[in-house]
Amino acid sequence: MELLELIKRGLRVKGFVYVTVGNFVNAVSGFLFFFLAARIMGVESYGVLSYNVSVGFVGVALTVLGLQTAIVTFYPKEKNLEFVRQAATLSFLLDFAASMVVLAAVVFFDAPLLPAILIIFGGTAFSMYIGFTLGRQEYKRYAVIMTKMRVVQCALLVLFYLLVAFTGWFLIWLEEIVLLAYSIAYLAAGYGYFRILKFNFSFSEVYAKWRFCLPAAISNMLTAYIGSLDKVVIGALFGMYSLGNYHLAFQFLTALLIIPTSLFSFLLPEKSGGRVRREVEILGIVTAALITLAGIIAVPYLIKLVFPSFEESIHAIQVLSLAVVPASIAFINVSELYSREKAGLVMICYMAMFAVYMVGVISLGSWLQMMGFAASYVIGQVVLALASYVFRTSRWEKWEAERRTKKEREET
Repeated sequence: MELLELIKRGLRVKGFVYVTVGNFVNAVSGFLFFFLAARIMGVESYGVLSYNVSVGFVGVALTVLGLQTAIVTFYPKEKNLEFVRQAATLSFLLDFAASMVVLAAVVFFDAPLLPAILIIFGGTAFSMYIGFTLGRQEYKRYAVIMTKMRVVQCALLVLFYLLVAFTGWFLIWLEEIVLLAYSIAYLAAGYGYFRILKFNFSFSEVYAKWRFCLPAAISNMLTAYIGSLDKVVIGALFGMYSLGNYHLAFQFLTALLIIPTSLFSFLLPEKSGGRVRREVEILGIVTAALITLAGIIAVPYLIKLVFPSFEESIHAIQVLSLAVVPASIAFINVSELYSREKAGLVMICYMAMFAVYMVGVISLGSWLQMMGFAASYVIGQVVLALASYVFRTSRWEKWEAERRTKKEREET
């Protein structure tokens, strides 16, 4: 009875409902975008699309530098707008540095990555503005921004494709046209980011929080690498055909991870603001279990119906579905650790997950191909959940307090 009461209370939390709806529309529309792209392009061209998107968001992780997480963590406590402005300006300057690296790869190595530069600028603007919106706890606005971005993305893709199909123009640049539609939507949705930029080149507020920002940056980079660098590795070691199939499977996973993502997006600003949301945590885990069952049972029929040429993705999607529950538990724990400003412990958790996943992609991938990639991701999420739970518990805090006390005694 107590469990049912907590679930009912969780359903009445409007902020979490708004965040979940926004993430749901974002995931469904994002899936629609990549579905349309997959129908327009062949498997190998779809792999090139995945490669550019992955490299672009690796760049975004380098430019955001944990600043988005810092805004969501500290703004509910401090309401410090100057910190937000300095963080946005620093990320904008880093955009140029990341873009120069990508441009060098294009010029000197003939890498097909020119569209990734626009993804870096658009992804950074969108990520930072979303962070500011969550920091202000404007959950309804968050839902609107997420929805608008994906709607514009799909609309531009259809518009550009019709232009190419009926005129024959730019047909040889079809991959670039699809990536252009993808990037412009991020820039448009992140317009608020450009309004908070302040080019006074003073970063004192950011520097004051460097002990949080640095490990948060590493955690964010590892998160981006988990969702992006794996595609780069798979494309390089196993070919674009394998990458195209796995990328489609990962798009399904993105849709299935709506609840874990929503839990983190909602709980971090709430916990940082001093609120306890036990009912939301319980609701999230129960819903995640139901989503796992849906992914295992329903997805194979959908793939056969809509993506008959991607049937090799079916078993990988079923395995990836098993990651939803541990991911939900992990994101609950991580939001708690961030709200306590324990970014260093979060970094350790993500390092463990990243190491397990990437080693698994190479080793299990060589043995099981698609199933190996998927199994590695699930194992990585389990490691993240276990590690973050250990660091969150009072027993760890007691051990840490004893260690600090012992160190202070030795110094005196």
